[in-house]
Amino acid sequence: MRFGVLYDFRNPAAQRWHIPWADFYGATFEHMEEVERLGFHALSLCEHHGDPDGYNPGLPVTLATAASRTSTIRIGTNIIQVPFYHPVLLAEQLAVLDVVSGGRLDVGLGQVGPTFDMEFPMFGVNPRNRPSMLDEGLDIMTRAWRSPEPFSHHGKRWRLDDVWLNPKPLQDPLPVWVVAAFSEKAMDRVAGRGLDVGAQAATSSASPAVRPGSSGAPRGTRHAKGRSEPTTTPRSTPSAPATSPTTPRRPGPNTAKVSSTPSTTSGRASTPTAR
Repeated sequence: MRFGVLYDFRNPAAQRWHIPWADFYGATFEHMEEVERLGFHALSLCEHHGDPDGYNPGLPVTLATAASRTSTIRIGTNIIQVPFYHPVLLAEQLAVLDVVSGGRLDVGLGQVGPTFDMEFPMFGVNPRNRPSMLDEGLDIMTRAWRSPEPFSHHGKRWRLDDVWLNPKPLQDPLPVWVVAAFSEKAMDRVAGRGLDVGAQAATSSASPAVRPGSSGAPRGTRHAKGRSEPTTTPRSTPSAPATSPTTPRRPGPNTAKVSSTPSTTSGRASTPTAR
């Protein structure tokens, strides 16, 4: 059995819990160094946007920093919200990250669960397009990582010409897994590509938080025809999936999850505990 640590970089907005951001990030990266020293197998980072707790909106930056602060531990994403990125730019960033990390990158991708629909207006993206944006993003990125020659892609969401990526990822193929909607059709669509697939459950319990400047509705809920839906779904790392009744996952080797958040204002992070 191998163990990994999932980092969401959530820093509570409440004054009595909040840590200054520079201290918070510094302590988190120190924690990663200690996790590697203790012999853990993997680090995994997630992202969301417009969240009162922060929730790692700069995933490529924190991923690169994690790579620079460690040397042997696997580094992964859980997950990159593909509809919010240009697929060529994302493919380039991930390729460079794999190179500078010495081939330690595991890539977890997803289409953004419907319970996070409030994030789409920030990027001017229609949430109804999420399945096709994920599919086309996968087509473009996987081809860019492998193709020795420039290529064109004329699809439903993207029309791109003379796409060519250099440098290529150090790993060939680059390890990729995808979180799909919890339906047979969606999971078959990913599995048909020969990729590992994780399931995104429809709902789960969540601790509400009020978004600054909002109408007071809890962050993590959306309202449709008088109903509200919780939006935070527990996540697992591709190298260290957790078993959960609400989010069955099969993204990688059978490992256990360890969660971690810096717990002091002294600039030191707490030791992770398995659960």
